[in-house]
Order: sequence, then C-alpha cells, then structure tokens
Amino acid sequence: MCPQPGSADRPDVVLVHGVGVGPESFAVTQAALRAAGRRVHGVVRPGYGRGEHAMDLEAQVDLVIEGIDVVLDAVDLPRSSSREGRPAVWVGVSGGATLGVIAAIRRPAAISVAVLHEPLVGSAAPELHAMIRRGADRLAADRHEAGDDADERRGRAVEYMTGLVGAQGWEMLGLDGRAAVEARAALIACEVPRFARFEPGPVPFDGAVRVVITVGERSPAVRHDAARRAADLLHGSVHVIAGVGHLPQVEAPTEFAELIEALT
Repeated sequence: MCPQPGSADRPDVVLVHGVGVGPESFAVTQAALRAAGRRVHGVVRPGYGRGEHAMDLEAQVDLVIEGIDVVLDAVDLPRSSSREGRPAVWVGVSGGATLGVIAAIRRPAAISVAVLHEPLVGSAAPELHAMIRRGADRLAADRHEAGDDADERRGRAVEYMTGLVGAQGWEMLGLDGRAAVEARAALIACEVPRFARFEPGPVPFDGAVRVVITVGERSPAVRHDAARRAADLLHGSVHVIAGVGHLPQVEAPTEFAELIEALT
C-alpha cells in the first residue's frame, strides 16, 4: 500500500480491526479519510493477511507500532509513515480498540490520539467482561465437542460473531463480509479467549495520549456502561455514535471517517 499525500501538520491515521471482521471492513472509511487529505494506514493483524498465526495481544501492539518504521512485511505500514517519529492516531474497533488500550498504556509516545470503539477493559467493566468470557468458554467447549468438524466450527463462530456485532451489523457485512468471517472460524476460536483474559493493568495519568472512547447508539446497555468505565480508566471521554452498533466502519463508514476527522 502506498500512502496518499496528506496535510503536513496532521498525524497519520492507523486503522486497526478486531476479531473476525478484518481489514477489508475499513475500505470505505479509509477512502473517505484519504479523500479528505489524511495519510491512512490499514493494519492487517496477524492471521488476517498472509496466513500468519495469531499472536499474543501485547506482541501485536508492538508489531503494529514498530511496523510504522520497521516491520514492512508483517504490517501494512510504509517506512515513511512515522514522519520522523511523529505519533499517529490509533483508530481501533472492537479487538482493535482493545489493542489500542494496550498501546495507550504501554507505548504512549507512538500515539497522539486514540479513538477506541467499544474496547474491552477486563474486570474494570465486569458485566461486559463476564459476557465475553462466557462466549469464549462456549467457543472452547464447542470446539472440544465438535472435534475437527469444520461446519460446526463455522456455525459456532457465526453464532458468536452475530451476538458480538448484532443482527443489523451482521446483515450489513454483506455476503462477502459474512463469508470472510466464516472462513476465519478457527482464528476466531483462537483469538476470543485471549481477549477474554485481557486485563489492562495500571494506567498512568500523564496526559500523554488523548483517549476518546466511542460507543454505538444502538449497542446494548452493557456496552455503554463499559464505555464509561473505559473512559474513566483511561482518563478519556465518551462519544456516542448515532445510528450504529458495534461496527461503525461497516454501518456508517463515511460518517465514521468524518468523526475521526473531527476528533483528530
């Protein structure tokens, strides 16, 4: 990928996808941001691009950030994107937002603003934490019971993802998007337990990273509660995105780009 010319005084935007729904989901948002003159880089997380295995969550954060300068083959970020070390805007959705929580805590010098849509923050949001752990346990149990039955794995992955993104979000993925999720069934079963175990640890209050936690207006109450708790934890603010649920880059991609522009 070659970055498009952008405003010299605005940070690059890094888009980080979540579990099951991959980098292709950002296509319209990415194009809209580029049309507005932003330099945009779409991350392809391990397992979603070239057949790599899934990785430890903190290792993925390191890979994304180091990829801005170094890891050209594993992450779709050009060497020039760091702009001589200038921090970037981290935009993460779902699992990509949870990775953004880790990045804001562990690698704040690399990030100017973190726009995080519905991240996990472990037991700091106990109701959501329990819900995700139940889903992970179900995936693990069903995988054990199903053995190597690929149809069963796909069915359980679809059930989990439909619950995660909501019926409308699942429908708006379209045939190709849903097929891509189904093809990642084994990866979903591998990744979800890692996210379910995630705990953010202590958060320094030094103001190094401005954090905006976004949540979909249509998302369930447990997500709104978790967004408030995440903002408290990360010393950030909450922004409710009208008319969407868990997948703003799918449900309202152009409006999501406009929001990113306004926030960063």
